[in-house]
Amino acid sequence: TSTQTVTIWDSTAGAAIYYTTDGTPPTISSAKYTGGVAVPATETIEAIGVAPGYSQSAPASALYTINMPVATAPSVATTAVTNLGRSSATLNGTVTANNATTQYWFVYGTSSTALTSTTTRTGALTGTSATPVSATLTGLRPFTTYYFQVFASNAVGTTSDSVLSFTTR
Repeated sequence: TSTQTVTIWDSTAGAAIYYTTDGTPPTISSAKYTGGVAVPATETIEAIGVAPGYSQSAPASALYTINMPVATAPSVATTAVTNLGRSSATLNGTVTANNATTQYWFVYGTSSTALTSTTTRTGALTGTSATPVSATLTGLRPFTTYYFQVFASNAVGTTSDSVLSFTTR
Protein backbone atom coordinates (compact mmCIF):
# COMPACT_ATOMS: atom_id res chain seq x y z
CA THR A 1 0.00 0.00 0.00
CA SER A 2 3.01 2.30 -0.14
CA THR A 3 6.06 3.04 -2.28
CA GLN A 4 8.38 0.06 -2.58
CA THR A 5 12.05 -0.09 -3.61
CA VAL A 6 12.92 -2.69 -6.23
CA THR A 7 16.44 -4.09 -6.58
CA ILE A 8 17.64 -5.30 -9.99
CA TRP A 9 20.78 -7.41 -10.40
CA ASP A 10 22.74 -9.30 -13.03
CA SER A 11 24.97 -12.25 -12.17
CA THR A 12 27.55 -11.27 -14.82
CA ALA A 13 30.42 -9.32 -13.25
CA GLY A 14 30.70 -5.78 -14.66
CA ALA A 15 27.25 -5.82 -16.28
CA ALA A 16 25.33 -2.56 -16.57
CA ILE A 17 21.55 -2.68 -16.27
CA TYR A 18 19.18 -0.38 -18.15
CA TYR A 19 15.48 -0.22 -17.38
CA THR A 20 12.16 1.41 -18.23
CA THR A 21 8.90 1.82 -16.33
CA ASP A 22 6.78 3.34 -19.10
CA GLY A 23 6.12 0.23 -21.19
CA THR A 24 8.80 0.89 -23.78
CA PRO A 25 11.52 -1.74 -24.36
CA PRO A 26 14.77 -0.88 -22.56
CA THR A 27 17.87 0.04 -24.54
CA ILE A 28 21.32 1.34 -23.61
CA SER A 29 19.73 4.82 -23.87
CA SER A 30 17.23 4.00 -21.11
CA ALA A 31 17.74 4.86 -17.44
CA LYS A 32 20.86 3.16 -16.07
CA TYR A 33 20.30 1.24 -12.85
CA THR A 34 22.46 2.64 -10.06
CA GLY A 35 20.47 1.56 -7.03
CA GLY A 36 16.95 0.76 -5.88
CA VAL A 37 14.08 1.81 -8.15
CA ALA A 38 11.19 3.49 -6.30
CA VAL A 39 7.80 2.11 -7.32
CA PRO A 40 5.11 4.47 -5.95
CA ALA A 41 2.21 2.99 -7.94
CA THR A 42 1.47 -0.15 -9.92
CA GLU A 43 3.91 -0.43 -12.83
CA THR A 44 6.01 -2.84 -14.85
CA ILE A 45 9.78 -2.59 -14.76
CA GLU A 46 11.54 -3.95 -17.81
CA ALA A 47 15.34 -4.31 -17.81
CA ILE A 48 18.29 -5.52 -19.88
CA GLY A 49 21.83 -6.38 -18.90
CA VAL A 50 24.87 -5.29 -20.95
CA ALA A 51 28.41 -6.53 -20.22
CA PRO A 52 31.67 -6.24 -22.18
CA GLY A 53 32.31 -9.36 -24.25
CA TYR A 54 28.73 -10.62 -23.93
CA SER A 55 25.60 -10.18 -26.02
CA GLN A 56 22.94 -7.87 -24.62
CA SER A 57 20.49 -9.88 -22.52
CA ALA A 58 16.89 -10.44 -23.49
CA PRO A 59 14.55 -8.05 -21.68
CA ALA A 60 13.24 -9.24 -18.34
CA SER A 61 10.13 -7.69 -16.81
CA ALA A 62 8.11 -7.78 -13.64
CA LEU A 63 4.80 -6.21 -12.66
CA TYR A 64 4.73 -4.55 -9.24
CA THR A 65 1.27 -3.93 -7.82
CA ILE A 66 0.81 -1.22 -5.23
CA ASN A 67 -2.63 -1.36 -3.63
CA MET A 68 -3.50 2.20 -2.74
CA PRO A 69 -5.68 2.61 0.36
CA VAL A 70 -9.32 3.10 -0.49
CA ALA A 71 -10.81 6.35 0.74
CA THR A 72 -14.11 6.29 2.60
CA ALA A 73 -16.31 8.93 4.17
CA PRO A 74 -14.82 10.35 7.37
CA SER A 75 -15.63 8.94 10.81
CA VAL A 76 -16.54 11.40 13.55
CA ALA A 77 -17.30 11.45 17.26
CA THR A 78 -18.78 14.38 19.17
CA THR A 79 -17.21 14.72 22.63
CA ALA A 80 -17.92 16.86 25.70
CA VAL A 81 -17.34 20.61 25.79
CA THR A 82 -14.43 22.10 27.69
CA ASN A 83 -13.64 25.61 28.94
CA LEU A 84 -17.30 26.20 29.76
CA GLY A 85 -18.06 29.73 30.95
CA ARG A 86 -20.94 32.24 31.17
CA SER A 87 -20.74 33.15 27.50
CA SER A 88 -18.24 30.74 25.97
CA ALA A 89 -17.46 27.07 25.46
CA THR A 90 -15.09 24.94 23.43
CA LEU A 91 -16.81 22.29 21.32
CA ASN A 92 -14.85 19.07 20.86
CA GLY A 93 -14.82 15.96 18.74
CA THR A 94 -12.61 13.60 16.81
CA VAL A 95 -12.38 13.14 13.05
CA THR A 96 -10.82 10.24 11.15
CA ALA A 97 -10.19 11.31 7.55
CA ASN A 98 -10.10 7.74 6.16
CA ASN A 99 -7.50 8.37 3.44
CA ALA A 100 -9.09 11.47 1.90
CA THR A 101 -8.48 15.17 2.58
CA THR A 102 -11.19 16.11 5.07
CA GLN A 103 -12.67 19.31 6.50
CA TYR A 104 -14.67 19.53 9.72
CA TRP A 105 -17.06 21.95 11.42
CA PHE A 106 -19.56 22.08 14.26
CA VAL A 107 -23.24 22.98 14.14
CA TYR A 108 -24.98 24.27 17.25
CA GLY A 109 -28.09 25.99 18.56
CA THR A 110 -30.58 26.19 21.40
CA SER A 111 -32.83 23.43 20.03
CA SER A 112 -31.68 19.84 19.58
CA THR A 113 -33.75 19.60 16.40
CA ALA A 114 -32.71 22.92 14.88
CA LEU A 115 -28.97 23.46 15.02
CA THR A 116 -28.97 26.77 13.18
CA SER A 117 -25.41 28.06 13.71
CA THR A 118 -22.22 26.75 12.11
CA THR A 119 -18.55 27.22 12.91
CA THR A 120 -16.05 27.83 10.12
CA ARG A 121 -15.04 24.79 8.06
CA THR A 122 -11.54 23.94 9.20
CA GLY A 123 -8.65 21.68 8.41
CA ALA A 124 -7.20 19.57 5.69
CA LEU A 125 -7.05 16.37 7.73
CA THR A 126 -5.67 13.22 6.12
CA GLY A 127 -4.70 9.70 7.13
CA THR A 128 -6.39 7.03 9.21
CA SER A 129 -5.93 8.19 12.80
CA ALA A 130 -8.59 9.87 14.92
CA THR A 131 -7.64 13.55 15.22
CA PRO A 132 -9.00 15.70 18.07
CA VAL A 133 -10.80 18.78 16.73
CA SER A 134 -12.35 21.78 18.47
CA ALA A 135 -13.96 25.18 17.98
CA THR A 136 -14.37 27.89 20.60
CA LEU A 137 -17.70 29.72 20.79
CA THR A 138 -18.05 33.17 22.34
CA GLY A 139 -21.02 35.48 22.76
CA LEU A 140 -23.28 32.76 24.15
CA ARG A 141 -26.17 33.58 26.49
CA PRO A 142 -25.62 32.78 30.20
CA PHE A 143 -27.65 29.97 31.81
CA THR A 144 -28.73 28.67 28.41
CA THR A 145 -28.70 25.09 27.14
CA TYR A 146 -27.02 24.62 23.76
CA TYR A 147 -26.85 21.55 21.54
CA PHE A 148 -24.04 20.71 19.13
CA GLN A 149 -22.54 18.05 16.90
CA VAL A 150 -19.43 17.65 14.75
CA PHE A 151 -19.57 17.19 10.95
CA ALA A 152 -16.78 16.15 8.57
CA SER A 153 -16.68 15.97 4.81
CA ASN A 154 -14.35 14.59 2.15
CA ALA A 155 -14.68 13.65 -1.53
CA VAL A 156 -16.43 10.42 -0.57
CA GLY A 157 -19.09 11.80 1.78
CA THR A 158 -20.21 13.86 4.76
CA THR A 159 -20.85 12.40 8.20
CA SER A 160 -21.97 13.62 11.60
CA ASP A 161 -22.29 12.18 15.07
CA SER A 162 -24.88 12.37 17.82
CA VAL A 163 -26.01 15.67 19.29
CA LEU A 164 -24.65 16.58 22.74
CA SER A 165 -25.65 19.46 25.02
CA PHE A 166 -24.16 21.86 27.54
CA THR A 167 -25.49 24.71 29.68
CA THR A 168 -23.58 27.95 30.06
CA ARG A 169 -22.96 29.15 33.62
